[in-house]
Amino acid sequence: MRAQVDRLQVLRMVYASPAYTLVNISAAIFYYFLFRYVLASQNYGIFLLTAPQAWIYALVISSSVLLTLGVYGIRSAFEPRGNAITGEGASVATTLLGALVSGCASCQAPLIGTLLYAAGLDALSVSGVISWIGSNQALILLAFIVINLAMIYYSTGKIAEGCRIRQRRRRG
Repeated sequence: MRAQVDRLQVLRMVYASPAYTLVNISAAIFYYFLFRYVLASQNYGIFLLTAPQAWIYALVISSSVLLTLGVYGIRSAFEPRGNAITGEGASVATTLLGALVSGCASCQAPLIGTLLYAAGLDALSVSGVISWIGSNQALILLAFIVINLAMIYYSTGKIAEGCRIRQRRRRG
């Protein structure tokens, strides 16, 4: 229970700063337009969304929170005995992959198909993968959201651990 309280305190500490709140808002806006761009580019300029809209927003928001925690962790790493964390790369990857699977299945074919052909799959395998992605896109999107939430949980724990270490060294 104590670790959960520490994680909540970390989020309060990070978002108490207007600078990190601005980073989060900026990242959310950037991720949303990145998502729209990738989706529109694979649909020949049309923003066609077949995944639940609320899940798209959840993916964008969780990715921006993860990026904000990554920026906070990198900044605190430069402080004496700071604590660097990772996660900002995962936030970008989940947003991009979420955009790839959120469009219509036939619209994904040019982009995903090219990647799968380059990986060595034949035409039947590529069409099977694309149809599987199209039929399971909501679950795939939910998996990306869960990955982001797990990374947020891990990152806040690492930041809380770094704060406890710094507090003990200051007292001792």
